[in-house]
Amino acid sequence: MSHSVYDNSPFDSNHDGHISVGEASFIHDTYHKDSNIGIKSGNRDHLNNHKRNTGNSGKNNRMKYILIALLVVMVPVIFIMAARFYNEYSAQKRDEEFDLARNDFKKTVETPGLYTNINELIKSVEVICEFKDERFSQYTDYQNNQEFITVYMDDSIEGMDEEDKCSLFSSIIFDIREKTMTIFNESRYRKLFDERKIAFSMDYKGREIEIYHKCEVWDFCFITSGKKYSIEVDRYKSYDGRYILRDYDIAKDKSELYLFSYDYQYGTISEFEDKAKYDTKEERSTELKKATQSYKSLSSEKASTYDPYDVQDYKSAQDFADDKYEDFYDYEDDYEDEDEAYDAAEEYWDEHH
Repeated sequence: MSHSVYDNSPFDSNHDGHISVGEASFIHDTYHKDSNIGIKSGNRDHLNNHKRNTGNSGKNNRMKYILIALLVVMVPVIFIMAARFYNEYSAQKRDEEFDLARNDFKKTVETPGLYTNINELIKSVEVICEFKDERFSQYTDYQNNQEFITVYMDDSIEGMDEEDKCSLFSSIIFDIREKTMTIFNESRYRKLFDERKIAFSMDYKGREIEIYHKCEVWDFCFITSGKKYSIEVDRYKSYDGRYILRDYDIAKDKSELYLFSYDYQYGTISEFEDKAKYDTKEERSTELKKATQSYKSLSSEKASTYDPYDVQDYKSAQDFADDKYEDFYDYEDDYEDEDEAYDAAEEYWDEHH
């Protein structure tokens, strides 16, 4: 090994011109040992840094996997929640749109000017549309749109006989019913229902609904300056389209009743007949109460001679009850409803026959 750099230098302790092994060892320990230590130390620092970087990289990878896992789980949840919110919002908007369309139908059908041209004897028409909704079943509701109609007539109709007036009223009823039904069928309310329904019903505020238009014969009344004419159901004959026309004289407080049949297909009447005549309610009530008291205090044989109901004019208890049950219900205090009054009328006939 040559150490020419150090030959003849102060490190040549024996001045022989050459660096011996011992002298070379001294030189190495003095000048090169720290350098090796630095190299070793640098290598060690590099190794530590590598380990540290490798550890940080592992942690970052673990965090990345956790975030990916969370995204895999959360994205469907977020999507489901967003879809649910959107569906609820859309359903709310659909319900609001449907309510608005229903109110628009109500405003339209209540427009007075739509009906005055039906007949020249009509002065004006007042239509009130009421929402009479009902729960049909556990899951289904009915939206009933029912109209109550008042027709103000020219006083000249008072010169007509009762059957002609009834025929006139029936024709007007037919035309107005047709008009309101057309308005209903052409309304946006009905069109939205037809678009959204499945089978017979549609979803509305979490329930199934069906919609109906109602404008019945007995929802009409006709008014002149001195009379009010109303249509009533003949309770025990309504199954064959039988109705009662009540001709009420406002000044006299007196009603005349006429029985008739109404043809829904053509708006015509048949079988028109005078049903009964009523005096003022107060006078009739007093008379019937006196008769009832007298009847209760007499034997049935004597009572039969004092009969305010003309029971002997009827051939059966049913005919008598059909005609007189309203008297029993209106002027007696013992009956809670018309069914009880009807039964009492039948018993009254039986007792007198």
